[in-house]
Amino acid sequence: MDLYDFFPAWELKCHCGKCDYGQKDMNAVFMQRLINLRLRSAYPFRLNRAVSCPDHDKRIGGAGIHPTGHCIDIEILCQDHAQYIIFNARDHGFTGIGVKMHGPYRGRLIHLDDLPEDLPGRIRPAIWTYP
Repeated sequence: MDLYDFFPAWELKCHCGKCDYGQKDMNAVFMQRLINLRLRSAYPFRLNRAVSCPDHDKRIGGAGIHPTGHCIDIEILCQDHAQYIIFNARDHGFTGIGVKMHGPYRGRLIHLDDLPEDLPGRIRPAIWTYP
C-alpha cells in the first residue's frame, strides 16, 4: 500500500496557489502514522490543511508548523470520529493534538503533528484547543 492511497495529492497541497509544496513535502514517517491511524479508525479522514509553504503559513497566521510536513488538520463532521482521533492519536506517535469543536461543522478540526515536544524556544502543550 502506498503512503498516499488515502489522501489525494490535491488534499496534501499548499492552498496558496502559487507554490509547489505538496505531497513530496510531507514527511514519510508522519504519513505512515497518519495512515495507521486511518486504517485503525475504519472511516475516511478529510484534510482541511496539510503542508503549507512558509509564506502562506505566515500570511494566515500559522505557527510555522505546517511547512515542516509533520502535521495535518482533519475536518471533523462527526463527534464519534473526533473522540476516536483524540483518544488514539498519542498511541500512534502523534505528540501534538489541537482541537476546534465549536462553530459551524465545516470549521471543526483536529490538528495532529509529530513534532518534538521540546521545540527550541517554546514550551509546547501536548493537547490544546483553538479559540
